[in-house]
This record gives sequence, C-alpha cells and structure tokens, in this order.
Amino acid sequence: GSRGAGNGQFYDPFSVAVDASGNVYVSDNTNRIQKFNSSGAYITQWGSRGTGNGQFNFPIATAVDASGNVYVSEHNNHRIQKFNSSGTYLSQWGSWGTGNGRFRYPYGISVDTSGNLYVADQANHRIQKFNSSGTYITQWGSYGRGNSQCVNPIATAVDASGNVYVADFSNNRIQKFSSTGTYLATIGGSPKTRLEWAKQVIKKIVTDPDLTQGAYFGLMNWHSRASMRVNVAPGGAAAIYTDVDRLIASGGTNLDSAM
Repeated sequence: GSRGAGNGQFYDPFSVAVDASGNVYVSDNTNRIQKFNSSGAYITQWGSRGTGNGQFNFPIATAVDASGNVYVSEHNNHRIQKFNSSGTYLSQWGSWGTGNGRFRYPYGISVDTSGNLYVADQANHRIQKFNSSGTYITQWGSYGRGNSQCVNPIATAVDASGNVYVADFSNNRIQKFSSTGTYLATIGGSPKTRLEWAKQVIKKIVTDPDLTQGAYFGLMNWHSRASMRVNVAPGGAAAIYTDVDRLIASGGTNLDSAM
C-alpha cells in the first residue's frame, strides 16, 4: 500500500476484516472496500461516494461472517450494508434516528459464530444486535459512566463463547457483556469524570509558587470552546479551590465534554 486512489493504494484506511480463507477487506476514505489475498495481492474493490446501494459515505468499519458475507458500517449514511465476498450488494438496514434499528453515526461492528451482528451506535451510546438479515434483536446501553452505560462506544468484538466486548471510548474502558447484553465485567476506566480531571489540573496549576498573576485555562470540545480566568493572589488557593469546585458540567464552560 501507499497513499492514493489506485488499486492497492489507500487514503486514510479505516478498518480491516479477514475471512475464513485469509482474504483481507479494507475500507478507506475513498469510500470503497478493497479485497486482497493473505499475501497482499489485490483482488477486487467496490464502492464510490453516495447514498445508493453499494455506495458509501465514510465506511468506518467492516466485518465478515462465516459464510464470507461482508458487512460495512457507514458512519455518515447511518446504515449497515451487506455484500457477498465479491462485492455484490445484498441488502442494507438503518437510517438516522434513535429508534430500534436506527443509528446515529454507527462505528465498529462484529459478527458472532451464529451470524448475529453487533453495532456500536456511537452517538446513541448503545450497542444494537441484529441477525444476518438485518432484523433487529435487542440493544443495551445509555449515556453514562455506570456499568452497561457508554459514552461514544466505537468498537465491538465477540469471542468464541459469544461474549461481546465494547470499546467505551470516552470512558477509557472496555466493557464485557453476554450475547444478550448482560453486563459481565469492566477492564480499565477512570474513576474521574473529565470535569473532575479538569478541576484537579486547575488546582495543581494555581498552587504553583511561581504563578503570581491571573492565568487562562482553555478547555475545548468538538463543537465549542470555553475558557475561564483564575486570579491568583498570595493565600488565595483556598478561594480558588472553592470557585473551581462550583463548576458544573452543564455550565457555560462545558468542562465535562472538554476534549
């Protein structure tokens, strides 16, 4: 591979999936899927930018089932498309929304040994499960930091026993579930929210003995910017601590979603 749009070239490759024969399927930012053998020899490709059958807009993830069917998660078209191993379009499901079978920026997908598909529905903060025909089965997850909750889940994986692992991106952890969505365990994670981390950093800075005048703290998320001014004076650390502790995530600083 190299940068480009030709056969065997890539432009921001997003995902890789491998079938039972060792063939490799790669999605990239040219809105196509390329297929290679296990040695990297180019075999075929399909896709172009658009909303029609077999077209893509940001094909962020791929998965292959035991029959060799290829599933593509389209981040910006809010749908899943299904193809055979040669790239022939078979079906699709999904549209923008929050109801069953709908998506808001679907991300990672995985397939279990029975052909069921698990989709990380990123902006809906949930996992949805479908059969191989796209029929909705169940879902789990909601916005939050508790067990079974997620904030921007971006990837899924399934083990041989059918357990589902979810990359809970903004919570900095992996969660493990049964095939029906029962919570089993958590790997990693931070006990602090981003707001709490921001408070900790601000408090550390304002107690620096070399800091004798006002300082700006800029905190930014994807869509907005926020800043606050802290005036530092001798003996003023306690007052600053109190002021910082009054900050809330829903306030004008949007600290809880700061990036």
